[in-house]
Amino acid sequence: MSTQTAERMPLMLRFSVPGVQTLTVHAMQSMRHLMTMGLRHQMFGTFEVVEKEDELCPPGLILVKDRGIYLMSNGLPRQLDPKHSGPSEMSLVVYADGFDPDGLSDQWDHVRSCIGGDDFADHIAITDIQANLTQKTPFRKGHDSFMIGVGRDKLWLE
Repeated sequence: MSTQTAERMPLMLRFSVPGVQTLTVHAMQSMRHLMTMGLRHQMFGTFEVVEKEDELCPPGLILVKDRGIYLMSNGLPRQLDPKHSGPSEMSLVVYADGFDPDGLSDQWDHVRSCIGGDDFADHIAITDIQANLTQKTPFRKGHDSFMIGVGRDKLWLE
């Protein structure tokens, strides 16, 4: 998580529930999983790659901040975006509302002003995601989005 986040107010990120559900299914069905550096350090006490970590890593989604802010499955093999096949192959991602790099010409400045300049990738456990998604029904107003709060050195789901 960016150290610059500490000076900023908490940010609420909104994601499409159907998009999050698609990523969640992929992570759950995968037998191997990509580990973030933070989770590696938490589980093994090191930032160095650990032998067979992809078999030991729990399923989840990864919240990424680079040119935009998005979620992706940590399942391996990667879940590819059918819109980006061939030599420009990309993972399927679900952008937070307002943080798609194709949406604004000054997106990098927009993201930086909201969440700081450092890139990051944080693991969110699939059990936490599933518990949150079970509360989302089309019959409850305001529950059509998957919300992630980003604050000083922490994430939370709403």
